[in-house]
Formats: sequence, C-alpha cells, structure tokens
Amino acid sequence: MPNFVYWKLPEFPEIYTIREPTEINLTEFTNRNEGFVLFPFSKAKDGKLFQGKIETIPSNKLVFPNITSKSVYQTNSAQDYHALVLKALEQIEVGIFKKVVLAQTASLQLNDKFILKDFFDNLCQTYPNAFIYCLALENEIWIGASPEVFLKKAKNSYQTYALAGTRHVDTNTQFGTKEQNEQAFVRDYIVQKITEVGSKSIQVSELHEVNTGNLWHLINIITFENQNPIEIIRTLHPTPAICGFPLHKSLEFINRNEPIDREYYAGYLGPISNTGDFSLWVNLRCAKISEPNIFFYAGAGIVAGSNPEAERLETERKMDTLRQLI
Repeated sequence: MPNFVYWKLPEFPEIYTIREPTEINLTEFTNRNEGFVLFPFSKAKDGKLFQGKIETIPSNKLVFPNITSKSVYQTNSAQDYHALVLKALEQIEVGIFKKVVLAQTASLQLNDKFILKDFFDNLCQTYPNAFIYCLALENEIWIGASPEVFLKKAKNSYQTYALAGTRHVDTNTQFGTKEQNEQAFVRDYIVQKITEVGSKSIQVSELHEVNTGNLWHLINIITFENQNPIEIIRTLHPTPAICGFPLHKSLEFINRNEPIDREYYAGYLGPISNTGDFSLWVNLRCAKISEPNIFFYAGAGIVAGSNPEAERLETERKMDTLRQLI
C-alpha cells in the first residue's frame, strides 16, 4: 500500500495532502522540514515525518484503497476494564497518583459496503470543528477526528488546550466536582510546565464547555510565547489529559497494567509549514485499519470517586464518534 496523508483543519473546507511524500523516521519532533508528523504515545518509540510540499486537493481527487471483509464486532471485556479501574482507584486512595487515563479498544471486521473515502467524507461533514485526518504507512491506515489541540505555533506565539471531563450530549446532568478536578489537573500541569521552560505572556481563558459531536468537555485555552518549540513539545507530551498526574507514576501504572499497545493513539500529529509553524493535535477519536479489522481507541480519566462502569461507558461513547459512522 503506498503511503498517503490527507487532513482538514477545523472550520475550514480545504483538504490538504502531500503528493508522493517521503517517509522519515524521527526520534523526536523537529519543525525544520515541511510535511506532516505523526508521533506515538510512547516517547520510547520513533515518530514519522511525511516530508514534502503541502498542497490543497479537491475532494473528488482523493484516492483511497479498497477495504473489504465480512462483518464481526468484538470488544474488550467489561469485567477486565472494571478490574483495571478498581486497581487504579486503590493506587489513588493510597496516594500513588491523583489521576490515570486508562484506554481500551474495540474492533470491527468491515463489510463489503465500507468505502474509506465515504468514511473520511462523513467525518469531515459530521465534525466540522475537529481535526480530520487519514493516512497510510506500513500497510496500516490511521484515521481520526480529534477535538484537542496539542500545540499550535505561529512565529513565537503558541496555543494549547487543557481539555478533560466528559459528559454525553443526551444526558441532562451537569459537570460536577469530579470532572472539574480532573480538568484542573490538566490546566495546572500545563501552566507549570510551560512556565518551567521560560514561557512568557501566559494567558489562560475562562473555563467553558466545548461540544465535540456526541460529547461535551471542559476546556481552558492557554496561549503563551516561547522561542524553543522542540523543548515545549518534549516537556508537554504526554499531558495529564492522556496519561495522568503525577506523570511518571501514572505512566508507570499504564505501562505495567494496560493490556493494549496504544501505538499512535494519544500521540500527536499534524502539519508543519515551510516557515516552521505547525498545528499539532492529540490523536484522539481515532482508529487503525489493519485489514480486515478496524480498531477503535478511547480512554477515560480515573480520579478519586470514579465509577468503573461509568468510565467504561465513557470510552464506548468516545469510540462511537467514529464507530457510529461505519
């Protein structure tokens, strides 16, 4: 399967691509080459750069491979996820960490009616405020509709999101103390980290709610100035929104206990311009297609007071962002 990459920025209709990209392995982020970067959740693994000139492309010129197979659905055991959440709550109770994000997957064998281009088009139309992408590398396809900015750079000005806390659009309940505390962990951590690396003019927006299709989240938008983008990225990834707090203890728990390989889920990705500016997004609401299966990924933030079944349902609703369009 030849490599390709397509993406669409929020609130803009244009679709972008890199024609015949050169794939390069990267041990860490660099903004010295124009292209599209893809980095995994784990810092111990290499990222990818699709190097080449960024161009717009008409929707009718997009070329996707055909993917077909019979239809069977499988998901992780609810009991296994419950047990993992309970184990995390025990660690929280004795003070090992305050928050940990636990992920799970579900898989679907696609039927003959599945057309990848239609799926991509539906994501663009259904989630106009998300970062939509689809790319192929190493005989796999990754596709997603991310609601969360990891880091944007324009000259020496930056923007990032402190986004956490989740409720479904069909529920009448409001965000409570649990979700507010979870989001505050993320906000305070980001402000602390960007301050430590010498950022200036830090501004934090008022807390507000943001709709991402079938879900609502709490968010602060954080802007600041800095002259070292590589140091900022090295410092911020992974944030408590996708890992936990404190970072090292929660990450250690994930590595020892989470039964899945996150791969590029909860990593970051996005385009780099020829000026060195970039728009990077957390790889959430995503899926991997490895024929004949599509694997959906989602996680939930576990804090004191978390309910295992409620957290499992949260991951299912997050996976539904893509799954409901299949």
